[in-house]
Amino acid sequence: MTVVSMPSAPRPGWYADPATAGMLRWWDGQQWTQAQQPLRPLPAVRPRPAVPPHAGHNERLGRIAIVSRAALLIFTAALYASLLGDLIRGYVRLLTTMPGQAPLVDFGSFQRSALLFAASSLLVWVPIPLLAVWTYRSATAGAALGIPAEIEPMWGAVGWLVPVLQYWFPYQAVRDCLPREHPRRRAAAWWWCGDLSTAIAMPVVGFIAVLGLVPFLVVWIVFTAATVATAVLGLRVARAIDDAHRAARAQAGLESQAQPAQTVR
Repeated sequence: MTVVSMPSAPRPGWYADPATAGMLRWWDGQQWTQAQQPLRPLPAVRPRPAVPPHAGHNERLGRIAIVSRAALLIFTAALYASLLGDLIRGYVRLLTTMPGQAPLVDFGSFQRSALLFAASSLLVWVPIPLLAVWTYRSATAGAALGIPAEIEPMWGAVGWLVPVLQYWFPYQAVRDCLPREHPRRRAAAWWWCGDLSTAIAMPVVGFIAVLGLVPFLVVWIVFTAATVATAVLGLRVARAIDDAHRAARAQAGLESQAQPAQTVR
């Protein structure tokens, strides 16, 4: 193999081997050495997805999802308290029934209360699909507008449905919808903490009814206030996301291409 000298002495480094195609050879600043390595192709650049027409027009869907989430948490806590009282009274009557004595409880009513209590647990899942769709739409819009993200939009949406992932993935996706310097990113963290806290506390609030009506009402009113405050914070985050996305569209010269008539607003 003929080693060709460099016409000018560049800095030491890897350069295309003048004698072997597809290889790199080390130039020590004065001459070619025997060190070689394959020429690796540049990694493919992942194209940025096209900006969807709903970018900057997801606030209405977010409002519906967040408000329905708060309303159902408050309602389910009260429903828990009502059904739990019937269940406990029926269970106590069953325990106090003496052998050979006619039962003091209507089994049909007791079973209906038990079924309603189990079914009421499903109410808090009703807004979850809406939250998942809102998270996915907002996250895909943010990614298309070039807002850096730490999680794929699909994982953020799926996180609402998976019990373990729901403690972190949806928050990450919602937070990533806002630019890193945006002041509402901290509000997103507070909203997420409040949402998790109220969802976890909801069954406990219902069980307080065992202690009596007055303790339950006190705790339920505090719970309602916390849930409403969390929802208000979530609404502000939803608005901030749309405002940030509209600003990014305008900066990129895409605002004229928006089609609000085809989007949820």
